[in-house]
Amino acid sequence: MASGARVAGLVVGAVATLVGLIALKTATTPSLQLAPDGPPTPADASLAATLVSEAVSFPTVSGAAHRPAFDDLFGWHQARFPGFHRTLELRPGTLGASRLYVWSGSEPDLAPVLLLAHQDVVPVEAGTEADWSYPPFSGAVAPCGDWPGDCVWGRGTLDMKATLVGLSWAVEALVDAGWTPRRTLYFWFSDDEEVGGAATQDLDARLAAQGVDFAFILDEGLVVTDGLVPGLTPPGALVGVAEKGYLSVELTAKGGMGHSSMPPSDTSVGALSRAIAALEADPFPAGMDGPAGEMFRHLGPEMRMPERAVFTNLWLLRGIVLGQLEAVRTTNALVRTTQAPTQLRASDADNVLPQTATGVVNLRLHPRDSMAGAEARMRSIIEGVGEDVTLRPLPTAGNTDPSDVSPVDHEGYRVLSAAIRRQLPEAVVAPGLFVAASDSRHLRERSEAIYRFSPVRMTPTDVGRIHGTDERVRVDDLAWSFALLRDLVEASGDAAEQL
Repeated sequence: MASGARVAGLVVGAVATLVGLIALKTATTPSLQLAPDGPPTPADASLAATLVSEAVSFPTVSGAAHRPAFDDLFGWHQARFPGFHRTLELRPGTLGASRLYVWSGSEPDLAPVLLLAHQDVVPVEAGTEADWSYPPFSGAVAPCGDWPGDCVWGRGTLDMKATLVGLSWAVEALVDAGWTPRRTLYFWFSDDEEVGGAATQDLDARLAAQGVDFAFILDEGLVVTDGLVPGLTPPGALVGVAEKGYLSVELTAKGGMGHSSMPPSDTSVGALSRAIAALEADPFPAGMDGPAGEMFRHLGPEMRMPERAVFTNLWLLRGIVLGQLEAVRTTNALVRTTQAPTQLRASDADNVLPQTATGVVNLRLHPRDSMAGAEARMRSIIEGVGEDVTLRPLPTAGNTDPSDVSPVDHEGYRVLSAAIRRQLPEAVVAPGLFVAASDSRHLRERSEAIYRFSPVRMTPTDVGRIHGTDERVRVDDLAWSFALLRDLVEASGDAAEQL
């Protein structure tokens, strides 16, 4: 009995010590947020809404067939932003309707900064036009319905004409104010981001030939979340410091052709199905290294209890937290390489055995993985279940390795963080992992510091609107978004000499 009491006492003491350590770590973990460096910059929400509404009315869907809409948008841009076009140099030689503008700085020895936005939008899915509250290219300014005030409705409001127009307005406002940059600023408005970004690849080649590298690059990416991060009451402004890689592979299985009334024991469709099932049953390993760990290091001190205690004590609770993140599809994508079967092709008739069955699996590669490693892993899994299925990277998919992770102790990150905190002092800024693809993936050799952030607010009900039905942006949000972009352009042009 005495021995048992001693053991119980030791257990109680250990638990008390552990609880004390958790409480101490929770209480003493400091905030990593910058203090706002001044009051918010004013911007006219009504004017911003008008400009975005007008820009949305041009149906600049990716592809040569829609070139007239891009030309009309360019004419509108010239009329709306005369100071922009009077002051900045339009560099020749870009593909399609993409345009590169350069605002020369007073100190040309300073490395320039590149700011990106794309003009093109995805098409509206055929047959869904009637599902929109307002016509997709109307740019209607009308009540949001589930949110106080008005929204601008239409394809491209979120992705990403609000940013394109906001950057243009920012330059116009600074020109009108007589401001000029010390550091040269490049603005790249591409026309094919949604279909692979060939124009940006061409831009990268031309910049490389000219020996142009950038102090930092700013592109579309993560957003201001509102209610999307459990335990975080204030908005979370997430800055993508890395971008997942992209890999689509084609799986091919062959079998005997003939009539479906006399099937063999193994068919091409069965082999392909078993191969895909084996891949789904063996997901890539998950972990909280890299951007995900950095994100929670910045968010943890700002969370409410009990989440604050959890995320400031990952030294102890990492495994439990990782399991919770894996259980939700949105956070699962932050901690691992994902793989999703997206296309299947077999027989053209219901009573004919297909000689060949093919499927496409799309992977979004975590920064810890690579295309070569992922391909080898998939081959090993398929071979391990005994399937005679071949695998090859899809050559037309625009496959790329993950980006490097950009530093958070960099002037570019500080400039962006400061602009966010000035306009949204209640927001918590944190680095994160961008799980989609952007133009900046083609420019990774042009800078070690690439940051991916879109100044729009997203709630849980907004997530499906990007590339979906009823895409929209709130008018009230356009005011701080435009002001943020003005601050960002000005601060980028004034950024310190040593970066």
